Amino acid sequence: MPKGSNVQLLKFLHNFGVSCEFFDAHADAAPADSVKRKIERHWNKLYCEFVLLKYVGKFDLKNSIVHTELAPWQSLWALLWLCRKSTVFMTMHNSLPAVRRWRFLLWKLKFQILSRNKKLSFIYSKSRHKRKFETVCFKRVFRNCKNHLR
Repeated sequence: MPKGSNVQLLKFLHNFGVSCEFFDAHADAAPADSVKRKIERHWNKLYCEFVLLKYVGKFDLKNSIVHTELAPWQSLWALLWLCRKSTVFMTMHNSLPAVRRWRFLLWKLKFQILSRNKKLSFIYSKSRHKRKFETVCFKRVFRNCKNHLR
């Protein structure tokens, strides 16, 4: 987990006896009020993903399942790399926000690339999120989701 992870999450994991290891990278979520600042945030995100993948790459993940919170619309390459190493699942808590058409089409392309991968599964916390994601993913992704919906 990144150093500086949420204390409440760490307590939750500790209560279940989960041991955590930390790596030195933390996403920059501060507002970006200029183009320069936006570029800095993107570079930070790429750096954090690189550090994460470098750390995870030290382990043999062939017989493992990886749960990640990487956003598919932002982290295509990191997710593809993880899928090469292990079975990956993601919990989608929020539906996609309304964006301009060109961005929606770019996200749709990324989701379709990812949803072709048989080693990646999405779990949706709410059925309305699943319906929203059905507009960007291939139908194969949704076959086994029904039991996970509230």
